[in-house]
Amino acid sequence: MSEDFAELPLHEIEILSSPGLHGGRSWLYRGYPIHSNPAETLFTLGAYPAGLPGNWTNVGRILIVRVLDAWLDTQRLPPPYTLPSPSA
Repeated sequence: MSEDFAELPLHEIEILSSPGLHGGRSWLYRGYPIHSNPAETLFTLGAYPAGLPGNWTNVGRILIVRVLDAWLDTQRLPPPYTLPSPSA
């Protein structure tokens, strides 16, 4: 497990490449790529699980891991995020 994510998930995080797609490192988490900018301050989800709403680009690493875990485990977004209403 990468030390950068050590305090976060219970699942393995694998470094895919350095530099990656956006100039920083790229990781694989639960089967989904996460790419960072060169400063590793902004993270982008490289592929989305089926049904995951939203645009998860340029967010913090803790948020992107929380979103993936919550969606893959419960099909819900982590608080305080909510699914868009069907009428929207």
